Amino acid sequence: MNQTIRKLEEIVEREGVDYLHNEPYEVYLELTDAKVCPKNIAGGILLVLLNEILYNDEDIADDVTAFSETISKECGLNERISKSVASILATLKSEENRRKWSGEPSEIEEFLSEDMDLEWFGSGYWYGNNTPIECNYDARFTIRPKDHRLILNNLSSYLNITPPMSCDELTTVIEDEISDYLDSMFDDFLMEAENELNEFLDSSFEVFCPPDEYSPPSADDFNCLKHLNNWCKKNGFMVVSFDGEGSKC
Repeated sequence: MNQTIRKLEEIVEREGVDYLHNEPYEVYLELTDAKVCPKNIAGGILLVLLNEILYNDEDIADDVTAFSETISKECGLNERISKSVASILATLKSEENRRKWSGEPSEIEEFLSEDMDLEWFGSGYWYGNNTPIECNYDARFTIRPKDHRLILNNLSSYLNITPPMSCDELTTVIEDEISDYLDSMFDDFLMEAENELNEFLDSSFEVFCPPDEYSPPSADDFNCLKHLNNWCKKNGFMVVSFDGEGSKC
């Protein structure tokens, strides 16, 4: 089946989409000459093209089950052949292929060409003298794809999904990964701040420590931009703009 689809894609990319409608028998001959599928499958594809099922309704292939039933009814093919032909032509007429053949960028091309406006909200606690102190950090930033090869490599498990993920879905994946990373960095920051605060509180009972020589830790001390830059560098992006603020604990 994959060989048949690749051959049909090759024909369309060489001759244009209308070739399927204008020269259905030539398409059939190419499929049989290349021996990429059994003759009964090639014949089924020929019947669909001759009956102009795809030409009359470009969206019909979006529902493979309904498409298969239409092929069986209008072309007189048995269920097995109809299902095979429907699956092949539905894949051929996928949204990604239609975008490509119409000159529109694919989802991944669009994704790699656009800046992303994202947000992150970090929340947690540290304990000073066994007292819980709530700390938050709110950040808004824009990142830009930079190293396309690295990005594609890192997203390979998502890009192999059928149907392909949309630009918005890929952006959500990136936002979730950044959020997980910054959450981890914020947790580490809170742990270090808690240790620092408790060391100060313990020592203050033994040694006089003038207030102006010690500044209690604050969530605003969290270097969110530094961590965001580190994540972007490792994952093929760059930071375009950043605005962040932590709570005064």
